[in-house]
Amino acid sequence: MSKTVAAYILCLLGVAVASCTQPQRSSCFKNMDGWAEGQTADLRLDLSDTASAQTLFISSSAIEDAMGKDITLYLSFKSPSGNIFRDTVNLKFEKTEESRIIRQGRQIQILWPYLEIGKLSEEGEWTISLDREKNNNTVYSLIRGVGISVSR
Repeated sequence: MSKTVAAYILCLLGVAVASCTQPQRSSCFKNMDGWAEGQTADLRLDLSDTASAQTLFISSSAIEDAMGKDITLYLSFKSPSGNIFRDTVNLKFEKTEESRIIRQGRQIQILWPYLEIGKLSEEGEWTISLDREKNNNTVYSLIRGVGISVSR
């Protein structure tokens, strides 16, 4: 892992401790102690500066026992004007060429690239809600937080 990537992930971890109520953020993270069914992570992300290509990442912190396991997320994006866009993604806790993982003791932090974005038709603060699938998959009890960020 390059020093630049490692520095970016460490910065993301620093932001993860902060609350997501402030506007003008390029990353947001919600801490949790296991992801209970019906628990939604409502996040706010500033997408005002989209003049150049950017990557939107989904992130999660989990106990290392999650490695190799899959999760399904339901994403809901609400634009500044109130338009809503939905998507579903299946993600695996594994190291790939695209994902980035760091370990701290028994905890892992993973970043999955989700979407390459360019100039948006609506710039400003977007609300992104992350929901988990409704089943008894034990991997969700291992999750310690989820988030979203943009590389600029």
